[in-house]
Amino acid sequence: MVHRFNWKAGILFGIAFAVVCMVFYVFVGANVDFVCKNTSPNAFGCGLYRAVDVGMTVYANFFLQFIAKECVGGGPDSCIGPALSIMLFTLLVAGFILGGFIFRRKVVRK
Repeated sequence: MVHRFNWKAGILFGIAFAVVCMVFYVFVGANVDFVCKNTSPNAFGCGLYRAVDVGMTVYANFFLQFIAKECVGGGPDSCIGPALSIMLFTLLVAGFILGGFIFRRKVVRK
């Protein structure tokens, strides 16, 4: 018996993973950022949130330098499109790989 990468599950899981992660980032990130700025900026969760935020910013700026140089390190409101496309593409690829390996097919060799 051999385990094979499941392409269909990878595609479906990738789409679901991207949507769930983007919604989670927007709602949870906005609430945590608000709490950290207004109530307890020294809490452990705030430090963890800032560390993740810095990592994501560095990652996004690396790819933005190739796509839209004017958007590196901030930029005008028109930079939201390239930033979201980088986030969406990354989540789709990560979800595709995770889903394909998690839901592998079992193939029996004769």
